[in-house]
Amino acid sequence: MTHDQVARDIAQSALNAIQTHEKICEQRATLAAEQRGNMVESMQRMESAGRLYAAAIKKQVDGLYSRFWIIAMSVIGGLFTIIILLTSLLLSGKVHT
Repeated sequence: MTHDQVARDIAQSALNAIQTHEKICEQRATLAAEQRGNMVESMQRMESAGRLYAAAIKKQVDGLYSRFWIIAMSVIGGLFTIIILLTSLLLSGKVHT
């Protein structure tokens, strides 16, 4: 085997190694792009779920606030009625002080 043939064999071996390396890098790049796409989709789903969860909690809090407001107004109305009743009894003279 001549020096020229040895050099050609070494060059071909190097070329094969480079081509194999390029194929592996291409596969890794494709896989990485797919994984990035999956991560973006997952993040979008989580963000959407978070917004829905926050909206549900806000709705529950709003409902709770409405209930407290109704209860507070009922108590205030009841106390106001008692004050008016007692005042009218005092002014009519039916209650002895």
